Amino acid sequence: MRFVEFKDNQLDLVQAFRDFLPLAMDELKLSKLPKIKLEKEVEDPEQPTFGRFINDLQTIQLGVANRHIIDILRTLAHELVHYKQMINGQLKDDSGETGSPEENEAHTVAGIIMRNFNKQYPQYFQTKPLELSENFADGRNPQDKGDSKRHGVPTKASVSTLRKVAKQGGRKGQLAHWMANMKAGKAKKK
Repeated sequence: MRFVEFKDNQLDLVQAFRDFLPLAMDELKLSKLPKIKLEKEVEDPEQPTFGRFINDLQTIQLGVANRHIIDILRTLAHELVHYKQMINGQLKDDSGETGSPEENEAHTVAGIIMRNFNKQYPQYFQTKPLELSENFADGRNPQDKGDSKRHGVPTKASVSTLRKVAKQGGRKGQLAHWMANMKAGKAKKK
C-alpha cells in the first residue's frame, strides 16, 4: 500500500484502513487484496474520478486529497467490488460505463459494505477531510523519487531506529520521521 502524509488533527487513515479492509474482504469473500495506491488525485482521461481499478495491473488508485475518510473508504469499497468482478471473470470492455450491470453492482455492494462499516465504526463520522502536506511516495515528482535513499534513510529499519534518525533533523530527519510514522501507523505530529 502506498501512503501519503497528512497534517495534524486527522484521524489516522492507516487505522481506518485496518478497520475497513477485513470487513470489506469478508463481505466480498476476498482472500487477498489488489495493490492499493493512495494518491493526491487520480488522473483518468476518460472520466473525472476519485478512484479506479486498473484491471491489467490489478491495482486500485484512490485520490485522497481533501476528502473525508468515509468517502475514501466508499470509493475503495466500490473499486474492491470491481476487483472481485475481475477475479470472477465478469469484467468486459464496457463494464465501467455508467449504468452497466458491473458498475451498478459496484455501487450497490459498496453501499452495503459502508452501511455495515459505519454501524461498527461510527467514530469516523467525527473526522474532518484529510489535509495533505506532502506525498513522498507520489512518484510523479522526479525530485522526490528515491528521496529516502539519496538522504541515507535506512528504509528497512525498525520504527525505533527511524525515530533516532529523525532526531538528526533536516530532510533526512523529516523523511525518517514520516517513515517511522507510516510503519507505526500514526499520523504526523508537529
